[in-house]
Amino acid sequence: RRRFPDRLPRYADAYAENRQSGMPKAAYRTGLERKIGRIPDDGGIPSMIPHGVYRELLSLPDSVFVLLAHMQSLYAARGVQTGPLKAAADRYAAWLSAERTALRRKRSLPGPGVPFPVTSILEERLRERPFAELCGNVRLGALVDRIVRDGAVFDYPGLSLGK
Repeated sequence: RRRFPDRLPRYADAYAENRQSGMPKAAYRTGLERKIGRIPDDGGIPSMIPHGVYRELLSLPDSVFVLLAHMQSLYAARGVQTGPLKAAADRYAAWLSAERTALRRKRSLPGPGVPFPVTSILEERLRERPFAELCGNVRLGALVDRIVRDGAVFDYPGLSLGK
């Protein structure tokens, strides 16, 4: 605000949707990705916080949500059609939102000795069923299951799983 007041409206517009992932609006992000292309990746500079970092900082359900959002950007930047990925991410987001809402309404959650009971229950539910059932995408389901169950990490520059 102080140093660049003329840029404030552009930032306000780019982040007007206040997304959970912290990403700007898709239209802005796509335009920016076209402009800069793969420069950061080619130079070894991460353009997003790597999965291996934020997966340790966020709950499992939230880190999966962010990963799906990041994957859409990463694949779109390489010219890959992301419609099926977006549809799967939307289904997961709807499931996650509905589960959170239902759990918050319950009166029988674990007592004060259990920190973040809603998060703990969501993590358990995410681990106990195939992700493909939640997202409707078998290929993505297999990838996320390896992340959830085996602790695999998604490598952004290589668009592949590592450990």
